[in-house]
Amino acid sequence: MNIAVVVNSLKIGGMERAACNLSDAFSKEEHAVHLIYLKNCKVEVKPSDSRIFLHLFNLRRTVLFSGIGCIWFIICKLLNIILRKTFTVL
Repeated sequence: MNIAVVVNSLKIGGMERAACNLSDAFSKEEHAVHLIYLKNCKVEVKPSDSRIFLHLFNLRRTVLFSGIGCIWFIICKLLNIILRKTFTVL
């Protein structure tokens, strides 16, 4: 069975470690595991099994290069000036 584990980034943290442990457990059960992370930053935590495929999907770049995503990014920046903590996660 193909399994994808999606995580925001692979920096040091609890969520990242849990995603790697989950990927390792699925791989030990002979599943094809793909670990997908959404931010282009340094990978600090890696799964111990070499059969796990790591994929980078740079969400921020993809959204900014689309026309509507760039407009949405600017609107969110302007709203963040007026109302704090309204910025979207990218």
